[in-house]
Amino acid sequence: MATKSERRRKKILEAAAYLFAERGYSNVGVDDIGEAVGVTGPAVYYYFSGKQAVLAALFEEGLLGILQDAEDARREQDPQRAAADLVERHVARALKQRATSRLTLTSFDALPAEDVPRLRSLQHRYMKHWAELLQALDPSADRAQCRARAIALLGMLNAVVLWDVSSTLVTVQREVVAMALKSLGLDPSLAGQRPA
Repeated sequence: MATKSERRRKKILEAAAYLFAERGYSNVGVDDIGEAVGVTGPAVYYYFSGKQAVLAALFEEGLLGILQDAEDARREQDPQRAAADLVERHVARALKQRATSRLTLTSFDALPAEDVPRLRSLQHRYMKHWAELLQALDPSADRAQCRARAIALLGMLNAVVLWDVSSTLVTVQREVVAMALKSLGLDPSLAGQRPA
């Protein structure tokens, strides 16, 4: 069970993600974040050294989450099922954590310079998972082709958080997953087949 301090830290991150995504990183101050969780701005400094540290924590949390999803999907021996699983996981996480996902697409330049190498390394690890999976789907493709395909696929999957969604998220998720699987030459019926 999470401690009170851990719960407060999580609330700060959730509030910051929402505020950064809605107003833009540069338009949000530590006082705004504190107010959103019912504390003073200076109380936020108990948990984070500043606004940039909050941003870095959001990036790291999101990247560690998608890396875990990639590791889980790799357990599937069939590359088609593994690809379907990872597409589904990526879209589900992006929509569930929409504010954080949007932030990671728009605010990388605001990260503290000392955090960039670590976070870039996490991004590269995730991209490597995708490239290896796409290589397993098409062994005739070379490494550069697989990386380019992974970049294109992730561009499509990540764009979903930038849309102004008027339909239900379930519908959006289902349609984006189906489009992504079709773009990989896979049968969209593979979606939804991962074990619970």
